[in-house]
Amino acid sequence: GLHNRKITQDIEEQLRFDPLVDQGAIKVAVNDGVATLAGTVDTDLERAAAAQCAHEGGAVRVINHLEVRNWNPNDSGTKLTQSG
Repeated sequence: GLHNRKITQDIEEQLRFDPLVDQGAIKVAVNDGVATLAGTVDTDLERAAAAQCAHEGGAVRVINHLEVRNWNPNDSGTKLTQSG
């Protein structure tokens, strides 16, 4: 219904403005306020950020089906260093 479409649009807007997330890579579906995220992202960080965007966009619950592409735990080059 209308409510689901509004939440979907709000989530997509959150994704578009989040610098960590490639909005084009993520499919959003909302049903009764529950958002399902599908697609493939580059990092765990991006996956988590997308779920956060879904909550901020108004989802009551987020089902995160996003997959992380080629994740390699030994690849230190993709790790972000914690500062502060």
